[in-house]
Amino acid sequence: QGNLDNNEKINADVLTWCAQSGYIDYICPQLYYSFENEALPFEEALQQWNAMERLDSVKLYIGLAVYKAGTDADNGTWLNTDDTIARQIERAEETGADGVIIAVSARTPVSGTERKWIQSRLLAREVPRIMVVITKLDQIEEESRARVVAHIRDKVREISPAVEVYVAHGWSGEEGVPGGREQII
Repeated sequence: QGNLDNNEKINADVLTWCAQSGYIDYICPQLYYSFENEALPFEEALQQWNAMERLDSVKLYIGLAVYKAGTDADNGTWLNTDDTIARQIERAEETGADGVIIAVSARTPVSGTERKWIQSRLLAREVPRIMVVITKLDQIEEESRARVVAHIRDKVREISPAVEVYVAHGWSGEEGVPGGREQII
């Protein structure tokens, strides 16, 4: 959850987890909002997470939704600019985040536009830490999942072999990856 109020509602005590030792090594709020999101704009959410007390040992990685770029998500606010993700990465860096985690939807594998954007805007930058998380595998046909994961993995490798690719919860594929957030390359 990227919304701290929602975390409280589901009894996810991220304030304690981040401020006291022994709970977590890193936290990755899913700030899958545009700057113009009516419910919670990206900048407001980012400021809330940066203002939160956090041990030096707890890294803050900002989760970003590449799959929303250029779509009509969030009442079309992702269509307002063609550089939303690039601006979000810049703001994450400026505010002191330790890196970003990119969410790529399995339902809409990396397109030529996303690939070009990732190459030119994301990987060309010196972001301290980048990883790609493949989400929504449960929303595509089971027999297609391994092919989709391999496609995304291969496209990311073409762009940058150093970027880690993970599968979000509950999938086991041809590479013997157990469920959970396990690395596939």
